[in-house]
Amino acid sequence: MCDVDETELTTRNRSSVDFTILVRRLRHCKMQEEVLISFIPIIILIGTISNVLCILVFRRKKLRNQSIGFYLIAYAVINLMNLYLSYGMSWLSLVADMTHFENYTDWGCRIWEFVYRIVAYSGIWILVSALVDRYISICHPSIAERMCQVFMAKIALVLVFTGICVISVHAMWSYELMRGTCVPIQEDLLSVIWRWMSASCYVFIPLFTLLLLNLATTIEMCSLSRRRTSRVPTDLTYTVLVLSSVYLLLAVPATVVNIIDNSISVRHYDNDTLMYNLGIGRFISDLLSCLNPVIMFFICVLFSKTFRAEFLVGLFKIFGVKGQQGLIITTELSNGRHRTQLCIEESSDETLL
Repeated sequence: MCDVDETELTTRNRSSVDFTILVRRLRHCKMQEEVLISFIPIIILIGTISNVLCILVFRRKKLRNQSIGFYLIAYAVINLMNLYLSYGMSWLSLVADMTHFENYTDWGCRIWEFVYRIVAYSGIWILVSALVDRYISICHPSIAERMCQVFMAKIALVLVFTGICVISVHAMWSYELMRGTCVPIQEDLLSVIWRWMSASCYVFIPLFTLLLLNLATTIEMCSLSRRRTSRVPTDLTYTVLVLSSVYLLLAVPATVVNIIDNSISVRHYDNDTLMYNLGIGRFISDLLSCLNPVIMFFICVLFSKTFRAEFLVGLFKIFGVKGQQGLIITTELSNGRHRTQLCIEESSDETLL
């Protein structure tokens, strides 16, 4: 985590300015550890509650029969795996001062790098798939009834995970355990090319696709509102748009920092000012990206009337509240053409669990 230790303060001959910067880097590293020790458990706790509630709500009959509900359930599950496998294990190794799983054995190193990439980078592709689903429902209503189905969503997710596995399997032979640390095998030209190719598939292509789909869907929705047609977007369409937009805002800073980090020349590693500023940027951008697996429930509550209503229905069922005549649930078909009004008292056998 930190790229400097106390021994550098005595073993390296430096000017007073360089020495001051080195001390600042060391203090900043210690501050990072203190912040992460207290910040990560909060993120895991809030993220667990947020994603579990989303899974329970989207598992209700009125939402799980829609393709977008299936996508968001899958996204919530991946968020939970990301919270515990990535953040949880890193926090445990930091607090307990224990060896991380990837640093025990050589095969453990290779398996971890493979699994980590699947968990870490499948979430953004699920969001892309969900946004494609919404784009089709808004911009191509003639094929929406055929394409925006749960069956098609399952096929899309199978393709997503298959593609991620194919790209990630390279980690099985490009990492090894060296001196107790899981590190990339010495780079050659092929390794460098593959690293940038995999980075494109993991981050660059899906981020750019999210941006384009966001713009195209938003423009079409604005056009529909001006024409005042009967084809009204569902509130879950707005929810997915906001969710993908926030994802972009939180993920882009870390992407930019990683590009800079992987592009700087080795000769710049001794530039303490540059490395210190880069460390701060990396730390802040990583904290921002940590929020992506956490915020789904809050966005759904804020931007989806259907989600709010179904969430309240579940609460009423759990606590045995009867006679909530005033609460109306608004749902719409995936093609955006029809709207139905569902009273809270319907499906009395249906519970949040």
